[in-house]
Amino acid sequence: MDKKSGTMIIPEMYFEIEDIKHILSRTQPVRNNLHEIVFLTKGHLIRNVNLRSIQVNSHEFHLALKNQLISVEGYSQDVSGFYCCFSDQFLESMHLKNDIDQDLSFISSYMYHYPLRLPKNLDERMNTLFTFLWKVCRQEGGPAQLHAAYLLLIIREIRQLMVNSGFDPYPSKSFLLVKRYTDLLVEHIRQHRNVSFYAEKLGVTTDQLNKAVKATLGKTSVTLCNEICLSEAKFQLKRSYNPVSDIAYLLGFSEPTYFNRFFKKLTGKTPLEYRNNPL
Repeated sequence: MDKKSGTMIIPEMYFEIEDIKHILSRTQPVRNNLHEIVFLTKGHLIRNVNLRSIQVNSHEFHLALKNQLISVEGYSQDVSGFYCCFSDQFLESMHLKNDIDQDLSFISSYMYHYPLRLPKNLDERMNTLFTFLWKVCRQEGGPAQLHAAYLLLIIREIRQLMVNSGFDPYPSKSFLLVKRYTDLLVEHIRQHRNVSFYAEKLGVTTDQLNKAVKATLGKTSVTLCNEICLSEAKFQLKRSYNPVSDIAYLLGFSEPTYFNRFFKKLTGKTPLEYRNNPL
């Protein structure tokens, strides 16, 4: 962790698989440049992904793509399973990125709100694949090509299950538009808090964007923008040593006092009170 910037410092060429208990202490939002998979064999885990609480139960699979704010909200005492993460550079080095990008997008679009529950036969197969991959990664000098081959097999199995089950990753045009809007907010919130900027990038009017957000999430496009901004502010306050005034300017506020008012209106606390609160 780079304390000054509040970002995770991850090697570009990166692949890892761990016991799920490896991430249980991640109670504060973390954003990094990795794609993350969670597969549970027992118990449950509640992940917060860009302000969305997603409960992953036993025999379920969840994928979150890079550049999202992710934390753990809670878990059962008996939780067990696997956590796997990998970078785009790893996929490129294994000559997989062009093959796997579409699969990752297809799977993650459904998992914007929900994990995927696996039927018994695929659940057992996934358990075997993840267990073998975990063992291979524990061996010193395990071949990266083998890691990549098993990762590709896992992703393709999940994609095929979704296709066979008739999943539509984009149930409506509104859902797709809101997902793109949310992704853009996460990417650009430090520079832009004006909804018109995002509407222009999406090729729609602000009214069309607002109607889509209301239909999909039951809130306005401005509210969603403020929530993402608040999430980024909380991330900076808890995960960096930057002064509050610097964070205000980082998030595009012309004066720290405006940031203080914004933060207190949404949380009931000043930024400094939130930072100093251990919870």
